[in-house]
Amino acid sequence: MNIKKILNITLFFVLGMLTALLTFILVHFYTRSTYETLSEANTKQLQLISQKTDAMITSAETIARLLYQDESILGTILSSDLTGQNISSVNAGIDLLYTKYYSAFQQFGLSFDIVCLGENGFRYSSCGYTEKDFERLSSFSWYRKQRAYGNASYSVTNFVPSPKSGGNTYCYAIVRNVYQVSGDFAGAIIVFVDENTLSSIYSDSIRPDSTIHLLNEYSTVVSSNDKSKIGITPKSTPDYLFVRSSNPYDIYTNNYGVKCFCVKYTSTVTGWTIFEQIPLDSIMQPVRKIIYLIIAIVIGFYLLVLFVFSIITRSISRPIHAICEEMEHSISRNFAHLKIKTQLAEIKRIGDSYNHLCDAINVLIKDVQSAEKQANDAKFNFLKAQINPHFLYNTLFSIKCMVEMGNQKHASKMLTLLIALLQNSVSSNRSMNTLLEETAILRKYVQLQNLRYDNRIQFHTNLPEECMQLTVPRFLIQPLIENVFLHAVPLGNDRIELFIEFQPDGGKLLVHVCDTGIGFTQPELEDILAQPSASASSHIGLSNIQNRVQLLYGPEYGLSASCDSHFHTIVTLTLPLQKGGAKELVPNTDC
Repeated sequence: MNIKKILNITLFFVLGMLTALLTFILVHFYTRSTYETLSEANTKQLQLISQKTDAMITSAETIARLLYQDESILGTILSSDLTGQNISSVNAGIDLLYTKYYSAFQQFGLSFDIVCLGENGFRYSSCGYTEKDFERLSSFSWYRKQRAYGNASYSVTNFVPSPKSGGNTYCYAIVRNVYQVSGDFAGAIIVFVDENTLSSIYSDSIRPDSTIHLLNEYSTVVSSNDKSKIGITPKSTPDYLFVRSSNPYDIYTNNYGVKCFCVKYTSTVTGWTIFEQIPLDSIMQPVRKIIYLIIAIVIGFYLLVLFVFSIITRSISRPIHAICEEMEHSISRNFAHLKIKTQLAEIKRIGDSYNHLCDAINVLIKDVQSAEKQANDAKFNFLKAQINPHFLYNTLFSIKCMVEMGNQKHASKMLTLLIALLQNSVSSNRSMNTLLEETAILRKYVQLQNLRYDNRIQFHTNLPEECMQLTVPRFLIQPLIENVFLHAVPLGNDRIELFIEFQPDGGKLLVHVCDTGIGFTQPELEDILAQPSASASSHIGLSNIQNRVQLLYGPEYGLSASCDSHFHTIVTLTLPLQKGGAKELVPNTDC
């Protein structure tokens, strides 16, 4: 793929993303603006409906207050001596008041009924209540509860059934309780407002496909064009959250799976909320045409810009293609400098940078050749270090002494072990051994040294089964064992315990080399590691081990020293956990 294609593809995607983003912003802005405009218009409409509802509720409260202030009604409810003549006279007077108030408040569209209920047996109803209806009314929980609380005035929005419609129409009630001077309950004056009266306020002013709910301050539906919702609190969580929130409008899916545009208005007089749901599809149908036009304009602009930029990329790709050909020729001429022939400053800068790179590559090639030589030298030194000349000299000298003393069997065993160690040193090109292989080699080394030192070393290992196939660099642990024989064994005739433990710790492998010889502490180890390798010969290879491990794995790995009540020296080698194959070896735990 050439740079022209890359530029074109990049441009295609970048412009595509920018176009999509621009389209999204425009559509989102226009849609949001439409929602806000619609919300503002509908809120004003709901405000007018709410004001009419407030006027109607206030009117009903005024009627209840006027009836409560009427002396004939109040006196009749409070009277303890009622006659049929008195009751008929009072009923006729209430009928006149009902007719008067009904005519006066009809201008607000208010239709209502009056019910008077006295403990002395007085009964009045403008809606044809029977004695059974009065008993039913007095048995309602809200009636009994407010009577027990001693409330003088309250409203009921849990919809007392009205006999006029056979008990199917719900009502809003204003109640005035009457009490004796002694504080005993005497009766109640109730003004009922039919739910159809409330729904007539908004029925002619809303969209035919919208749903409207009138909710009281407890979010209970007082009136709705969906009669199945009257008397209940919205069960849909989005509905309830929207009614209780401060958002003027919202968009969500209702209980019927229809995505709706919802708007509300809360009255400051009654605290009631009028809540309208409009199917979003009916709102978005005219809006979609404008959105499609916006998308078409943006796409046309995108195609025009893409065409212009394709011409620009072509003018950029030509000189770049030319300089690439020059670079290919330069590589074939051992990174010779470019001869730049262009007027573009950027292309000249690329050429100059390439010429500097050629100089750096030539220097790097020389450095690599030098590094290869050093690596070969280091490999040779490493191979020489695998066979400790001092160890070979002492071992061969010991074998010579055994032969001269006539202990051919002892000498033969020492030769066998030495041959096995030397064979392991030179017979494999692998740089790693499994722990199972490494412990077998260490065991042979300790056996050979024990033959020299009259079995004064008690050797033990603890190699868990799950660690047997873990790998470590070859000849990494043996110098730690050599130091025990170099520093601990020649100092006395006591038997020395040598213990090697392999312990996995998270992603690390801890190799503990413990002995009961002379003590060796962490500060001493740090002093040795701080010295040049040549001056650290008194402790064989510790600096080499430290440098080798940290070069391979990093500064968090390497050697540390400690001790406990039993082992005077515990040298811990920290390595990463590594796995690899191994040949079958049968480990011994004691020597």
